[in-house]
Amino acid sequence: MTKYRIQLLAVLVVIIFLASACEDDGITTVVTTEDQLALDIVKINDYIAKKGYANVDTTSRGVRYVVTNEGNGDTIESGDIVSLHYTGRFTDDVLFDTSIDTVAINNDVYDSTRTYKPIFIFTQSESGWALVSAYPNVRPGFSNGVTEALKKIKVGGSARLIIPSTLGYGASSYQGIPPNTILIFDVYPVKVRKD
Repeated sequence: MTKYRIQLLAVLVVIIFLASACEDDGITTVVTTEDQLALDIVKINDYIAKKGYANVDTTSRGVRYVVTNEGNGDTIESGDIVSLHYTGRFTDDVLFDTSIDTVAINNDVYDSTRTYKPIFIFTQSESGWALVSAYPNVRPGFSNGVTEALKKIKVGGSARLIIPSTLGYGASSYQGIPPNTILIFDVYPVKVRKD
């Protein structure tokens, strides 16, 4: 019986030692989507102020966008098929993606295995004016921001979308985009096909 108690005591000492060795010096907290959005809004407001943007619009889902050039080409309407170029950046202006080869080359992100061309989007849905993309990985914030921005620009114009992380990749990382990252997209409609 005494041998059993000594072994049990030894096991408990080892468990306590291992548990104390594994302790973190901080407390792990889980940030809710609402809390992350609140953090993002503060960062987005700082970004907008730093850039000096005026006339910033906000979609119903919380994407901010700025029309940077209204354009002078065809008007984009519900039911149109739109080809557009885009650039994706972080808030520090580092480029992480683009559909424009020269922009990729100039920013050292060119991938020779990739095709650089405008993406096609459809500006119609059964419920009204909404963007439907032919690309499966389009994030909700991109779709929501483009839907609203395209109502205010024409072909040849451009808009900057400022997407909270909660409408981007959220708490997940994706192809070099860290978790909880605010995304900045510039969109440039280049062609409209009327249906």
